[in-house]
Amino acid sequence: MDFRKKEIYKKKALEVKGIVQKQILTLAERIDDGFSKLDLDDLFEEIEVSDFNDKYHLMLAAKEEHKIVTDDGDFAILSKIPIPIITANRKILSRSRKN
Repeated sequence: MDFRKKEIYKKKALEVKGIVQKQILTLAERIDDGFSKLDLDDLFEEIEVSDFNDKYHLMLAAKEEHKIVTDDGDFAILSKIPIPIITANRKILSRSRKN
């Protein structure tokens, strides 16, 4: 069964909403993404080694001069956009030591 159809999903989604509203948004700002202004050639460069969302978030963070908090190892592969990444992921950490 699809997890999103389960009652636990609804409960967890409400918990996440509360965390976003009461904790994250007291420390972070909401932004409009400016997708229409992103260079599509840049967006799809290196697409064979990562997925669209990872590259999109990396480009958005670079544009806004933000940091990325993630455990997604794909960010270790996306090397052409130097962005600060906060992580405990060993793959990403080893890449940052090499640069």
